[in-house]
Amino acid sequence: MSNFVGHCLVSTVRLMGLSASLLLACSQQEILFAEGPTAQDLESEREASSPAPSVPVVPVVPSQPSQPSQPALPMEPPVPVAAAPEPPAPGPSGPGGAAPQPVPEPAPCTAFGAFAEPEPITGLGLVGDTLGPALSADGLTMFFSLLGGGSEEAAADENIFSAPRKQGGSQFAPASLVPNLDAGGTEEGTPFLSFDGLSLYFFSTRPGPGAQGDRDIWVARRPALDAPFEEPAVVSGVNGPALDHLPHLTRDERAIFFVSNRESANGASNLWMAERESRSDEFSAPAEVPGINGSAREEGFTLSADGLTLFFASNRLTLEQMDLFVATRPDAAASFAAPEPLVQLNSEVDELDPQLSPDGSELFFASSRDGAFQLFRATRQCDTP
Repeated sequence: MSNFVGHCLVSTVRLMGLSASLLLACSQQEILFAEGPTAQDLESEREASSPAPSVPVVPVVPSQPSQPSQPALPMEPPVPVAAAPEPPAPGPSGPGGAAPQPVPEPAPCTAFGAFAEPEPITGLGLVGDTLGPALSADGLTMFFSLLGGGSEEAAADENIFSAPRKQGGSQFAPASLVPNLDAGGTEEGTPFLSFDGLSLYFFSTRPGPGAQGDRDIWVARRPALDAPFEEPAVVSGVNGPALDHLPHLTRDERAIFFVSNRESANGASNLWMAERESRSDEFSAPAEVPGINGSAREEGFTLSADGLTLFFASNRLTLEQMDLFVATRPDAAASFAAPEPLVQLNSEVDELDPQLSPDGSELFFASSRDGAFQLFRATRQCDTP
């Protein structure tokens, strides 16, 4: 009996912070189910063992017991809780770091210095005349045409190739033929890649629906940058029975510039342009580019990204050899001012097909200064403060 009472007292000491009704339940159990000391004896013993004043006893009615509670467990010392680790300092990206932030594009250059001495494009691994260079928007893939291929059979055949480079420079990887463009026995050349990389414009002498004769401007499209170009189609609204080639489009593809020897008061071949409301619409009737054409031969050309600077080739100085020229205008609605020759790039032979890189820092062109036509590259530095 003393063991049971001792247990009861220990429990009451450990649970002094609990309600008096629980303390009494222990003593009440002793009265109801144990023989020996009375409840009054137990109460006296409990008061002697605890220095704290007793709390008022609330009578418990045995016939209406409260819901039984779970046995009270001894209170363990609190377990120290380790502080939550500090989150890692923000990093460039990924879990635990700051979310990747969009990298702002550098501000476009509004003023450039003079072009440096041109250097030949290397690494293409081709034999024949290379012409009509055009770069992708990232500047890492060049499209161009190869006239001839080192054999008599290929001497009059022109086809479109592409070659990549790892970074800016004159060294490219070996070129490969762009599939699905060569119709066999026809000429395809002077390519131009749209800014989104999904449309390739070029000239072709192939027959087909909408073809007008001689060279016509065609376009081949692809659904993704890593997909091949699909079967090409004639560009509606711009071709005529004469020669039409060397296309160049604005970034939104709503305006096309090209070279044609169609009838004109200026004679020879001239620069023309046409516009449309959207890429799915047909181009309006072409008109000559104001301020450029004359009685001489005007050919391959390229526009700056803002449309205010035009580079092109012409024989206007000698009416024989082709040289590179540049013309500017104050806004896109104005005519170009009188062109000036690019004396630092011209040679004593022909320069053709100038093409600016998307950022305007490189000018690619073809030159026969070393015999056969070969692609060259000239660079310039941005002078914008």
